[in-house]
Amino acid sequence: MRAKTASGFLLSILALSLCGQPGYTAEGGGSSQWQELPPQASLVDGSMPSDRGTVLQKSGNKPGTILTIEALPPQPVDRRLFSYLKNLLLDEGRALSDQEITALEGLIPPGNPRPSTLRAAAGTGEKRSGGLSKRLGDKDVAIVWTLSKTVSSCQPAGDGSRRGLANLLDYWFFKPLTDDLVQIVHSTVTSPSPSLSEIFAELPAIEAVFSRPDTVRESELTFSSPEGKVFAQARMKPDNSAVELQISVQRRVGTKPIPFFYTTVQGAANPRLVTSRAWSLKGKQVLVLLVENGNCQQALTVAFDGKAAQLIQTLTGVSMVPSEDVGQKGIIIKEAIGETGISRPIFYIFSNTTGKLVELTSVRAALARQELEHLKFESLLSKDKRPETQIAVACLMLDGEGELAERGLRLLQEMRDSSALKANKKLYQSLKKTLEKADRELKGR
Repeated sequence: MRAKTASGFLLSILALSLCGQPGYTAEGGGSSQWQELPPQASLVDGSMPSDRGTVLQKSGNKPGTILTIEALPPQPVDRRLFSYLKNLLLDEGRALSDQEITALEGLIPPGNPRPSTLRAAAGTGEKRSGGLSKRLGDKDVAIVWTLSKTVSSCQPAGDGSRRGLANLLDYWFFKPLTDDLVQIVHSTVTSPSPSLSEIFAELPAIEAVFSRPDTVRESELTFSSPEGKVFAQARMKPDNSAVELQISVQRRVGTKPIPFFYTTVQGAANPRLVTSRAWSLKGKQVLVLLVENGNCQQALTVAFDGKAAQLIQTLTGVSMVPSEDVGQKGIIIKEAIGETGISRPIFYIFSNTTGKLVELTSVRAALARQELEHLKFESLLSKDKRPETQIAVACLMLDGEGELAERGLRLLQEMRDSSALKANKKLYQSLKKTLEKADRELKGR
């Protein structure tokens, strides 16, 4: 059912994102403060378009070193190149060959150094370009880098001035989205230092930005009701100690909204309010507040009208992302499978019948397949022989249905006879429960 649709929205969720919050603190570097700059031309030459989105800039470890990050709008690309990029990311993180890098350099905007040109002009044996596939946070990206020389600004030199050469490291991140669109993020390190090791030492500070999810400090929604206009506001406290949710009603235009519901989630951050016109409980509108809280995330479901509100459900998970399937709004919650670092994605919608968030089972298989692809599960099964990991991957395979489910079931059945696994009573009980659940579900199909 609707596998194509589920695939599309999950790919959009896994899209490469860039934290564009002013004052975001990144690890590493002499100054940890990223400064948000207005859109600007390329550092390579002035021929690049200037309306290319947010630029983040900070000082590096060495005097004169500048790091920048800018996110370009998603770019439509040739379908063959799009498929080529997706297939590269199916492999484990590895160095890219010269042939693969040359194929990907077609994604680099004109006017920037290209790996093939730098290789042809090298002559000294010094490596001036390279590439790799890598996972940053939970994002699989292809990276191409080039190291070139550019003329720096005038600097004092005794009684005169000079224009010296600076190393320019261009770092291109490519992430396939959907419908032949690719997200491109361009990072640079500009430094007068002749030491190449010092230039590359700045890269962890750049990667730290990609590894962090997008964050917001507040979220607001407005509703109409017979009692007046209703406002729902979720905001982080100024000291970042909690998230406050307040619901108010404005009975007449021009009057001050009157609060009638207030709750605080201690230790929470990144508030997001999610709702759908179709979500209702006994005549009341329903919204969900998503927050990050420590190592997990929470979803708080609230039903309200213009007079009163009630917290009716709280769910936790590893991550939570608003999503949609065939016009039906919901939330994808990834639930941890033991302590393996592997999570099971579940698409939740609000049920007006039960008054709770419930799973939309029709997209379970598509989500599981996408998660398995994201995990590169074939490689994971061959490299990580821990029974906990094998069971977790098999659980996702069961959700994937069809041949995947059959393989997952065989894997679990083979593990059931392991004497080493039987010695771990807790894990063996988990295996038995998983097999019993699989047996019930297979009989119910």
